[in-house]
Amino acid sequence: SATWIFMPLREAALLEPTDYFIGGALEYYVDNRRTALTLFPDRITVVPSPALEIKYFWEKVVYADDPFTAEEEPTVPFSLALMVYNGGEGVARDVEVLSGQPKIVENEKGLDVSFSIVCAHLNGDLAPNKLEVGFGDIAAH
Repeated sequence: SATWIFMPLREAALLEPTDYFIGGALEYYVDNRRTALTLFPDRITVVPSPALEIKYFWEKVVYADDPFTAEEEPTVPFSLALMVYNGGEGVARDVEVLSGQPKIVENEKGLDVSFSIVCAHLNGDLAPNKLEVGFGDIAAH
């Protein structure tokens, strides 16, 4: 058996579903014997694509303990927000955003730093405290 996956370009269906007919020829060899088959055209329908734009927002100033003072200052949770917009003509189905735990990539002073998620919201409603957000379907613009 043989399987093909056709990946249409965005331009194949800009504003509405568009029909195409795909056919071709298949040629293969077994024991040096050539076999050629005609693949008769069949209709496929290409639907418009979504075009997701993701914007992150976070607070400019984050408050935590100052390691250079004897006094222990309280840590204040800060917000990290994510906005997903579909600027395409097609529906984005079952959209999920998955992210790993924040990771320090540079720590010149060797400070003790850790992160934890204390609260999460999706469209104003409480969500599980993890870095996975299921947005579901996102309609075209």
